[in-house]
Amino acid sequence: MAGRWAARIAGTLMVLFLMAFVVGEGPPPVWRFTQRELVTFFGMALLFGGLAVAWFRDVWGGVATLGGWLLLWIVMRRVPADWPLLIPALTGAAHVICGLALRGTPPPGVGGPLSATAKAAATGAGACLLVFVLLAANEMFGQPPLMTAHGPLPAPLVATWASDGVTFTIAADGTATGAAGGAALAEGRVVRNRSWFGSWIDWRTDYALRGTLADGRPVSFLFNLGERDVHGSLSLGRPPKVYPLRLSRQ
Repeated sequence: MAGRWAARIAGTLMVLFLMAFVVGEGPPPVWRFTQRELVTFFGMALLFGGLAVAWFRDVWGGVATLGGWLLLWIVMRRVPADWPLLIPALTGAAHVICGLALRGTPPPGVGGPLSATAKAAATGAGACLLVFVLLAANEMFGQPPLMTAHGPLPAPLVATWASDGVTFTIAADGTATGAAGGAALAEGRVVRNRSWFGSWIDWRTDYALRGTLADGRPVSFLFNLGERDVHGSLSLGRPPKVYPLRLSRQ
């Protein structure tokens, strides 16, 4: 019983977290999705929708969640072991196990009031998950997130980085100049973009360059620093057009 309620609470927090993200970012443009993106969207809907269904049907909700996770495995062609995908799948598995266990004949002594140990375990699991959700929300919506490191940029990042049609020169104080999308970068600044928590679960990127081009379009470059290059995604204009981008040191 304690495991059942811990899974329900965990699933509810994850569903609410996803809903907060959708409200904050806006609904996805499903009508523009490619076939692969539609299948991924359907897998995500099963993954989190099953957690809501599990309030009414433990086993079927858990099966739907696990089905969504397996569908993402097929689409991604790798095990979706990222924490934001793995935790819902493990919660779905807990729903299936608890649902099947509650359908059987309880062993002697089971079915009475929860023991102090079971209550403490359920409370501890709920508290840990709540902390995780709060840290994840901070990582998702903070610009930059709380607990992001401060101080000067690392020396290897202070350089001129370029590729076809894109050039960024990053100064030690974080200011950036250059050009992208056929226009000069009028105002640009590089900041750290994630905290230790984001690095731990591999969310976001280490750095973000944000600014405005001379023609008024907003530009952002979310990137990580490699040994010989910086790599990430470039966003231009409004609505934004996003491109993968790798720049080499000049």
